[in-house]
Amino acid sequence: MYLENYVDKVVLLHINDDFVAANPAFFQRKAALFYARLRGLDELGIWIENPDWRTHPVGRSPEVHKLHFWIPWRAVVSIGAFPERVFTSDFGADEDAAGATAVGFKLREEEGR
Repeated sequence: MYLENYVDKVVLLHINDDFVAANPAFFQRKAALFYARLRGLDELGIWIENPDWRTHPVGRSPEVHKLHFWIPWRAVVSIGAFPERVFTSDFGADEDAAGATAVGFKLREEEGR
């Protein structure tokens, strides 16, 4: 499968708006188009990574954790892969030229990949 070539690489995902809205704890922003590192895929869906997932405990400082989470294929509208693009900086800016966000995903590129 072509997409298997992009496991452990950054992809552009378009996820169904209803799925994003129903899972705010995972996405932590209301954005259906975003960059993420693809961590795995199978017949049921895809696994992606949010390396900057934050807790929001009442009365305490947030904690930051790396989170891998699953998205079922029925929620995936489309996936864009970048065979030649090298991500060289964090997607700290909320939007790129395509209007995609990083949704909390800090993506440093793929040194040597």
